[in-house]
Amino acid sequence: MATEHAAERMALHAAHKSEAAKPFARAAGAIHALLDRVPGLRSVIAPLRRNPKLNPVERHRIERDALDRRHERERFTLGRRYAALGRLDVWEIRSLENTVRRQVQEMKTARGQKAETLQDRIEVNKLDITLPADSLHGVDLKQAKGWKGRQQKPTGQTAPKRPKGYRFTRDNR
Repeated sequence: MATEHAAERMALHAAHKSEAAKPFARAAGAIHALLDRVPGLRSVIAPLRRNPKLNPVERHRIERDALDRRHERERFTLGRRYAALGRLDVWEIRSLENTVRRQVQEMKTARGQKAETLQDRIEVNKLDITLPADSLHGVDLKQAKGWKGRQQKPTGQTAPKRPKGYRFTRDNR
């Protein structure tokens, strides 16, 4: 981008230089220099001198300023684009890290489940070896490992009966 901007500045400078070398432009420059030296004429002719259509020096200044403003806008736009790409990179890296973290967690969970199934198979095989075949159907093969799983489950206890709601009488149950 810097080389492109330098080339544009050089092209504009060359165009201004070639325009200034023409005979009409040199004569106009001499007339404008004369008008600058005479104070009375300078105040009368000042609005005409500021007109870029009549004064090539003023037009050249306006063109240089416009080119500088455009180059500044392009640099600003490029800076914003780099900042946006930087934010996008951060977002993508964070997303990739989350995906990898999730996959690692899934692999750990799968490994744990595989170990549990292997342990369950071992327990079933132990039961097959130690217990007679007719007593296996009453045993829960996958019991909870804590003390709550080893406790006897109460039988026959249910939640108290509640009325179904308003508009239901005891006879409708």
